Amino acid sequence: MRALFIPVILAVASTAHGAPLRVGDGMPALVVEGAERGLLKLTDSDTITYGRFDSRTLIPGKVRVIMQMAARLGAESDGQHLFDALEGANFGPSRFQVLVVVSADDCLFGTCLFVRGQLADNQRERPTTAMVYDDTGRARRVWGLPKGAFTAIITDRRGRIVRWKTGKFSASEAKAYVGVLRGLIAAD
Repeated sequence: MRALFIPVILAVASTAHGAPLRVGDGMPALVVEGAERGLLKLTDSDTITYGRFDSRTLIPGKVRVIMQMAARLGAESDGQHLFDALEGANFGPSRFQVLVVVSADDCLFGTCLFVRGQLADNQRERPTTAMVYDDTGRARRVWGLPKGAFTAIITDRRGRIVRWKTGKFSASEAKAYVGVLRGLIAAD
């Protein structure tokens, strides 16, 4: 899943604006829409279109890992252990989904097209992964996350936050995430 990370050139730290995420709460509602932003959709002709993304319309009953990441160089290394662990876990799409939101609001001039192209390629490679292109940083602000960072959030089948972390994942942290996911997926 290495290609799932979008390396781009800019890391600018800032403070977050939204309410902090709390274990046991639902995810704050997020809507991303526009002509060239939102949920990526793969058509029958293998082209990508963009549609309105509304987190309130996610299908209930699935355990999810929601990854919000900056479109910057270094995001790959921050989450690489987690992506490798998820790929190795081989969870089925009927009860599990990865949702990736790429915040491209800090792209350098000209690199946003590259980011969108990479994201489109990743959607073609992983059609069961929901991918959202967010060129305004709305997700980061609504969810109260720092600019330029990688965050992974586990939600249960009801959409409640079970665990979350911002920053670089170690191999042991990624393994612990997979353990939590296995437990949630196995629970009925």
